[in-house]
Amino acid sequence: MTDDFGHDCFYSTITTNVDLYENIYIIEQIVEYCIRTPSNEIIDINEKAISSKLTFDELKKNNITSTNLMEWSSPIDLIERYEYFLQMNTSSSTEVFYNCTLPWFGSFCQYRFVLNQSFSSFIQMRINEPKLFDKNMTLTCYMHIKCDNHSFLTCLDWREICDGKVNCLDGGEDEKYCVELEINQCEENEYQCQNGMCVNEEFLLDEDISQMKILSPECLDGSDEVRCKGVFLCARDSSFRCEDVLCPQYTDFSCANGNCRTSNGPRAISECTNNRDRALNYLLDWDNIMDMEYPRCFKTLMCALYPALSKNFDRYCKNFCNNTQECKIRTVKDCPPAFIAPTFTVWDGHVRFGYFSNTTSMKISGYEPDFICYNKNRCPFLISTFTLDNHTCIHTNQLNLSLFNTVYDIFRTCNQYSQNDNENICQDSTTTVRCLGTNKCIPNRRIMDGFADCYDGFDESIAANSCALNNKHRFQCTSEQKCVSPTLVNDKKTQCIGGEDESFIGNIVTNIYQLPFSAFCNNWTDIVSIGNETDETHCEQWPCVNQYTRCNTRWNCEKGIDEINCSSNFQCPANHHPCLSPMSRKMDCLHINRIEDGIIDCLGSTDERSHCRLEHPENVWVRYRCWNDTKCVLSKAACNSCDESSKYDQICGLDNDKTQDIMNYLDSIEDIGTLRRQPFSHKSSRSFPPVQSSLPIHKQTQNGIIKTEKISTINHHNDPRLWLCNKGFVILIGKNETEQCLCPESYYGDQCQYQNQRVSLTIRLRQENLNKLNVIGIIIRLVDHTGFVHSYEQITYKSVINCNTKYNMHLLYQNRPKDMRKNYTIYIDAYYKINLTYLTSWIFPVKFLFMPVNRMSVQLKIPTKQSCHLVCSDKYLKSLINDNTQSCRCSNWMNSISTLQNRCNCALDSICVGFKENRSICLCRLNKTGPRCYLNSICQMKNICMNNGICVPHDSRQSLNNFACVCPNGFSGELCEKTDVRIDISFSNVETPQSLLVHFINVISHRDSSDKTEPIQVTMFKKILFNQKTITFNMSLPFHLVFVEFEHMYYLPVLQHYYTSSAVISTQISPSQRCPHIQEVLDEVIVGYPHLRRVKYY
Repeated sequence: MTDDFGHDCFYSTITTNVDLYENIYIIEQIVEYCIRTPSNEIIDINEKAISSKLTFDELKKNNITSTNLMEWSSPIDLIERYEYFLQMNTSSSTEVFYNCTLPWFGSFCQYRFVLNQSFSSFIQMRINEPKLFDKNMTLTCYMHIKCDNHSFLTCLDWREICDGKVNCLDGGEDEKYCVELEINQCEENEYQCQNGMCVNEEFLLDEDISQMKILSPECLDGSDEVRCKGVFLCARDSSFRCEDVLCPQYTDFSCANGNCRTSNGPRAISECTNNRDRALNYLLDWDNIMDMEYPRCFKTLMCALYPALSKNFDRYCKNFCNNTQECKIRTVKDCPPAFIAPTFTVWDGHVRFGYFSNTTSMKISGYEPDFICYNKNRCPFLISTFTLDNHTCIHTNQLNLSLFNTVYDIFRTCNQYSQNDNENICQDSTTTVRCLGTNKCIPNRRIMDGFADCYDGFDESIAANSCALNNKHRFQCTSEQKCVSPTLVNDKKTQCIGGEDESFIGNIVTNIYQLPFSAFCNNWTDIVSIGNETDETHCEQWPCVNQYTRCNTRWNCEKGIDEINCSSNFQCPANHHPCLSPMSRKMDCLHINRIEDGIIDCLGSTDERSHCRLEHPENVWVRYRCWNDTKCVLSKAACNSCDESSKYDQICGLDNDKTQDIMNYLDSIEDIGTLRRQPFSHKSSRSFPPVQSSLPIHKQTQNGIIKTEKISTINHHNDPRLWLCNKGFVILIGKNETEQCLCPESYYGDQCQYQNQRVSLTIRLRQENLNKLNVIGIIIRLVDHTGFVHSYEQITYKSVINCNTKYNMHLLYQNRPKDMRKNYTIYIDAYYKINLTYLTSWIFPVKFLFMPVNRMSVQLKIPTKQSCHLVCSDKYLKSLINDNTQSCRCSNWMNSISTLQNRCNCALDSICVGFKENRSICLCRLNKTGPRCYLNSICQMKNICMNNGICVPHDSRQSLNNFACVCPNGFSGELCEKTDVRIDISFSNVETPQSLLVHFINVISHRDSSDKTEPIQVTMFKKILFNQKTITFNMSLPFHLVFVEFEHMYYLPVLQHYYTSSAVISTQISPSQRCPHIQEVLDEVIVGYPHLRRVKYY
């Protein structure tokens, strides 16, 4: 494919699986690596790279097919032109096919890689060895606004635009239009990001934060997810998480590659692998006597007061003074009483650090300032101490600083750069609040968001009345009148007095709904007291010995009765516990009557465990009591921690099987088992109904799905050309092997050094009514108000397979920079892929054009039947006409169809949905592929989906050989080869409802390696026809329980201890299967108890 802003492209697919609360979400992105410099018309052909030249006529005479060209990895445009030539049966063609010798490729054999490896191998190498590519990285720049940020920074990063800090010192151009974001209002079904942008509320908190990483937030600033400082290797990562997200903390410094430095201030270290923060690392140019940014006085002072430099005095300080004391004297003697360092601003275009030459306070971190200079007009609430070189300054001790970052916290509360911006924000008193005693106004969303925007912290106080905002997305504390931002919930910092915003505080649960049944009444407090009630109070009705505590090797009950008569290696008689005898040093057995009788009979006091539990209630590991001592230690550390008189050391150092059994037993006295919450168990109930039969399982044929080739490990090479292209890949062109870069969409330039303007779009699709066999073709176009298509994308949506898939894509503007005078819109059209019938359309305007990256996210509901209201509107018609929507019979545009068809060059069995410049945008049927749909897809050549499954080829940019099978009801598996479990449900003595919900519950096994204990639930909705006696469900996923819900009642028709695949289960809904409400089985006094107490009567 060729394009003015991208030609000769390779494609790489980034797929991420996110396990979020047992639901698997998939994030998919196709990254396009293209030459993104003006095309050179002169082809520097390397004759040695060409094995042979054949015209299309000669290929045809040699019986060469387009499939053969695919196997030879020819460019797909060329393959399709040849197929068109064959189908049209043209008598002659002068077009030439160049057969390349390895490692050359391209339409003229003009390209090769630096290493003799495939493109997929380079991608794999980047994933496996990301640090290999971190060398000699070129700084990337956003070139589309005029900005003088600092002499030491060569250019602006796009992430610094509208980041709340002034970076352009020649007029604050980077913050010029950002008030539009501040005053922006969202729709009812949207969540407002911290920076003012809006996302569909369905995307709120939908990422996995278990590893403290955000994978792909929809808010540009990441504020739709819990904020965390995830460590990403972004230096070579082109995914959304690196390219389309701002730094997580407002104090961070952007490295311009997706990585962030944890502070804007000067430090003695560089954190950016590309050295963009080199000016903030004062040690880099330490020996440069011409360094004007960190004057000699600053360096002398650091030598005197910074301990880290004192340890390396000879390396850094010998040129200034002979020892630290002399450095102190020289600083006072040779330097002015007060000086500023570095000479540039360190925050928001006006904050500077300063030092006194006679200071004696140590610089523990190597940068703590003695005073700070600032713009007094922007910070009128500060009472200045003095002025220096026309700068207003204040002593740091007047700021009451405890942490260095509080410098930024204080100056963040200063007025915005433009007072006019502040006045605009204050105009609407219903959506803004004024900081007390100031003229500063902030949007309501900034109240109780974890960051103080008012100098006195008013916006983060109870006085701000956060619950009066009536924001449905906020978390309301139950312990106080406070409603906090949803992204502050479960962020490992307590916001509510009672801690209810955190599910866990240490090992303590704060939310009863996070507590499994196994945690109740097990002699370990898991939940904080709520009204003097915990999970361990009022346990009289709860049997201590139960399916969760019995024989789990831990003493949960008094005297360890839950572990009596359990199998072990020590073969004790009935009613005895194992006991390590202090006399024989062998395992003996002790009767239960001698447990907790106040007399220690066993080493480690394993028979008198209450002592260590009372001494160390919070430390579950310290449970071994030293002999003749009150001291409790770790059993593993007893040899070294107990006194010499302890008899434990008599078994220390021994190494035999018996000793190992003893050590395992002593380890079991630790109470860590209480921290391992047991999964819910259903096996105490009888299994019903019996499985009647198993359906046949179709054996998979030998022709499986074609898998991507396994990439062999590449030897590390030190060729500097490997990392020439920033996040792109270098290729060599022509006989002179000129270096050229393949750049991802986010960059352009001969070294991928310039940052691209773009729309970064996330799409998630849902069906109004699920139809497993629906395959939907989605066309996405970026169009301006003249109807010109700037870029487009295609998605093939398989309703069941892609139900939880988020598609990330970049849509580029035709021109750099984009034309700010134009209006831009995203048009999305949906078609049934099987017969190419038009289904529906959506329109989304592109807002905030002043932003370099227009981050957009939409969740689309695919209707059950065709919806024509939008496609027939004048607004749609003015943007673009496409022919297949004639099925909507729009009267005002039929005359345009023939004109469109005459221009279109798509295959006859495809449809033309528009044009990108002079090239048709074609939508193919499932059996075709290629830009113009002339090539047979893998599904046409080799359909191996079984049981009438529908073969769906992968995107041709991903693979021409891979496919997926969409299975009909009753079948599943990669090839639809598996028969699903069938459940037939009838009704007995229960009136048949019109519809119902069926909940399938998969109980997590004790054997699962996962720490997650929550059962997995899948719910189906079913309408029931009049006079229908039996309803049938097919389920491909494992399950153990089936609950049926209708008319606010629940029934349990299926309970199976072990899942049986491909089975037929016949059951019925009857009164005996109904699950009664607690009010029916418990008296009203018990029902009125608090939840934590009431549950113990269940």
